[in-house]
Amino acid sequence: MEILRNNVAIERLISEANEQTVVDGEVALPGGIRDEAHILHTDARLSLEDAQVLQDRIAINGTVVFQILYTQGDSRPRALEASSTFTHQIALPGVDAKARIQTSGQVLEANAQAVNGRLLLHASLSIAARALEHSPIAVVSGITDVEGLQSQPETVRLMQHVGEAQTTSLLREEFDLPASLGIQETLYARAYPYVKKVGVSGGRASIEGDLSIDAFHTSQLADKPLVVTRHVIPFELSLEIGASEDEDIQVRVTLKDIAVSSVDAGEGSRVLRAEGLLNVQGSVSRNDSVETLADAYTLQGDMVTLSRESITVLSSEITAQSVQSGKIMFELPEGSPPVRVVLAAFIEPSIADSHPLGDRQRVTGVLHSTVIYLPFGGDAPVSSSHDTPFEALFQGALPEGAWIRIESQEVDAAAITADRIELQYRLCMDADAYVLEKSALPTDVKKQAIPVSKGGIVVAYPTSGETLWDLARKYRVTQDSIQKINPTLKNLQAGKPVLVFQRASV
Repeated sequence: MEILRNNVAIERLISEANEQTVVDGEVALPGGIRDEAHILHTDARLSLEDAQVLQDRIAINGTVVFQILYTQGDSRPRALEASSTFTHQIALPGVDAKARIQTSGQVLEANAQAVNGRLLLHASLSIAARALEHSPIAVVSGITDVEGLQSQPETVRLMQHVGEAQTTSLLREEFDLPASLGIQETLYARAYPYVKKVGVSGGRASIEGDLSIDAFHTSQLADKPLVVTRHVIPFELSLEIGASEDEDIQVRVTLKDIAVSSVDAGEGSRVLRAEGLLNVQGSVSRNDSVETLADAYTLQGDMVTLSRESITVLSSEITAQSVQSGKIMFELPEGSPPVRVVLAAFIEPSIADSHPLGDRQRVTGVLHSTVIYLPFGGDAPVSSSHDTPFEALFQGALPEGAWIRIESQEVDAAAITADRIELQYRLCMDADAYVLEKSALPTDVKKQAIPVSKGGIVVAYPTSGETLWDLARKYRVTQDSIQKINPTLKNLQAGKPVLVFQRASV
């Protein structure tokens, strides 16, 4: 007996983990210590830089950029930016230097506290990581030199990860700020990149999308000390990745940094200068297949038995973005000063549960909303926060275990009454997922002697789910011989008798 084998490299999931951690920071407040600071809102942006492989764990390096909106000593809104670097270790048993590491993270909560002329910063993070590795395996593809062999071939489809690339791209654009806004100074900006189209040509990936920007400014208008403007920078990026048109490419674009400033353009108008630094990551895979044996048996002599190895392979990877609009009613807590003018609003989503619903992904959680407004009888901005449950249906169902991040964009606020504010928003979902498939691949063939049996006509009663192949294997006959002795047989039915002519074995 000669065993034929195919050598293939199968990408397996070694291990994965999802953890939470905290990052703290501290920064001095400008101005006098005696001037009390009032925090209006704290933004935080997470950037994961790299991952170092250690013994059965990885060390992830990153930076949290805090942007704090506050007042100090007067009614003028101010902004302060500070960053905190960190290293977080995650246990990934079995990981080594040959593994492919994937990481993802999101800010769950951020806040700042003014104490003795300094800001104490705090951010809660969710960080996920997984390690994948190509493992060689020799699978049985055929058997020769065996008399009376009956075999059932099988094609197993696999996904092969063949390459990845990463680059950064700097976007620059200028926007006119009309004089009617009365803008004095630009404080800071939030931004979100959205990929609309990905193409492959000549070994390069072309990525088209938009960078949406919310810029925050101080204004000289009496009833609008804080002004928010929205802008979009279209982008067309190129990534050298060596992919062909028949290969699958997954691209993810994330914001690394955003910087804005404005300059006087004359007659009360200003020009906003915006720079966005994007991180572009691409992964290339191709669909592959390996020819194996689903089953085999002999008609006489020793029986052959396939030894199998149960494995879980990575069959596909998914990178997806989707947008869903919604609105909620924000009610001021009891005792809050009534609303005169709404200045700005922020929403931080927190995910509690996510699962597919038809062709969509149902996500539930809590929206932490903050509204900054001018109260009646005062010229200093105040803020109020409120938590509201939410449910959103995003286009495209995702497999179990998908990494899902949600950010809010274009939050509009309108006062309905003195204590009720309607918030309209867009939730942007960014997801990474993979599909695993379990398979039992034949890795060896053994011969096994069987007892001597007498031949003759056998009346067989198939069991539920038993196929013609199963019946033929059981009695060591060909499928054709069963068909000939049962000319009207089309499909086996459980409990319905089938004649089998079994030859004597010696």
